[in-house]
Amino acid sequence: DFICSTQYSFAHMVELASNSISKQPAQLIQTKLTVSNEEYKLKAAFIFRFIQLVDNNWLGQDNVIDLCVSGNEKVVKTFNEMGINNIKGKEIKISYNDMDFKNCNVIYFTQLEEEKTKQALSVLQDSNLLTIGETRYFNDDGGIVQFYKYRGRVKFYINAEAAKQNNIIFNAKLLELGNIRE
Repeated sequence: DFICSTQYSFAHMVELASNSISKQPAQLIQTKLTVSNEEYKLKAAFIFRFIQLVDNNWLGQDNVIDLCVSGNEKVVKTFNEMGINNIKGKEIKISYNDMDFKNCNVIYFTQLEEEKTKQALSVLQDSNLLTIGETRYFNDDGGIVQFYKYRGRVKFYINAEAAKQNNIIFNAKLLELGNIRE
């Protein structure tokens, strides 16, 4: 199970993040932003799980994991609302960071312009950072984990080559969940 300071299992986090799916149609009449926030809560649960399932050597001796969000600043608030502040005995620090990634361990690129994301990824090659994004060609541009939607569900691709270049070694459990791209 996914262990954090709040003691929620991963399944419970996903259930909390996707609770709007079971609501009646009248309850689903919300603004686009609210629907988007629910999707970002689900993606946050995935990202916290990704961090938990990466080999410990990648994180080094630091006591803090810096998770940087680039693109949509409002996503930081959504991530913080999840209440996850500790993974693997390390504090999680979530911040908005628009293209200055020197203090980041994990970078989540929300829906930035594809060209801006591509430029950032070209600079970040071989940087030992876990890069996660949601633009269409994120993996092709060198990103490690790419979210996509299939039949209304959030899924993800793992770019095995980019992970290897960045010394990211995933636990076999995560590799079973994602679609691997060589």
